[in-house]
Amino acid sequence: MTKYDQRGQKVNTQINADVVHLHVSNNEPLENLPENNAYEEITPFLIGVIIDLSEPMLKALYKLSTKDAEFAERLNKALNMLVEKSLAYCKTPESKDVLPRFSLFVYGFGLGQARKGIANFFERIGVTSAVKTNIPTESVRDLLEEIAKLEGLPTTPNAAQLNRSWKIYKKSIEAQILDMGDNNSCLIKALQTAESRMIEEMKNRNYQNPMLLVICSGKFTDGDANQLSTTCNSIKQSGIELIFGYIGDTELESRVLYAAEKDNWDYGVKQLIKCASDLEGTGKVVKSISEMAIEKSWKVPPKAKLLLQFNQQEMLDELIDIIVSPLK
Repeated sequence: MTKYDQRGQKVNTQINADVVHLHVSNNEPLENLPENNAYEEITPFLIGVIIDLSEPMLKALYKLSTKDAEFAERLNKALNMLVEKSLAYCKTPESKDVLPRFSLFVYGFGLGQARKGIANFFERIGVTSAVKTNIPTESVRDLLEEIAKLEGLPTTPNAAQLNRSWKIYKKSIEAQILDMGDNNSCLIKALQTAESRMIEEMKNRNYQNPMLLVICSGKFTDGDANQLSTTCNSIKQSGIELIFGYIGDTELESRVLYAAEKDNWDYGVKQLIKCASDLEGTGKVVKSISEMAIEKSWKVPPKAKLLLQFNQQEMLDELIDIIVSPLK
């Protein structure tokens, strides 16, 4: 097993030949980053990400792609651009002083047990793998954890560590593909899991302005609106900024942030805006997002909520700039 030090550097330089290659970038690791102890007195940022991988989300994406033939291509280009812009920043001289201050984790929800079922089938007929691993079966799971633990990497890496070892972390995410598309869209459970993770992480280090970004369709099957609201209020009362990235049928007006729901919105997105944090918070990350939105000439009303739509063509590029603005 390949081992890594705290900065994500390989101790054993031998690495398996089947490591997945990025299709968007031949990313080279940063060089000459300071030792971690140089940042012990710096209060870092903690960013949690939750991604809806359930059947309702996949159906929403499919519906959007059939209604708009270029949607999938635009979304792919936008995601590639997000990676490219992040990697470009990772190569700037100032990044070595910034990246170690940003730590993050990523959860997916709506995951099934197809991979485990296939493994069990092969085991019953006497076909086993030489690689011993505990195949995850939870409907909500850490997307970075499986391969990170095998390779001795941190499960809450800072941005510099993630940059260095992205090919390996990406392999962990890809291992979950078979399980995507379960019909149990357990958004509330995912939020509760992420909140517990945030609180546990904050016990170990005094993180500054923790932020949780939830990318979802607004559909959930594990509770009602009151339970969702209670869970989100608990998160916000813990000092965590809650941002929702919406993908779905409801068309939000371009370059507009909203302070309240509209009558023509569907049920899911109405719940999301009620649960999102106010943009008028005092945190540095929230202020950065607000300033960038205004700079991009977005309409930002008083008490605007942190609800963003991810499937509008004219907004994708600007959303990416707004999302990565706290790194700048």
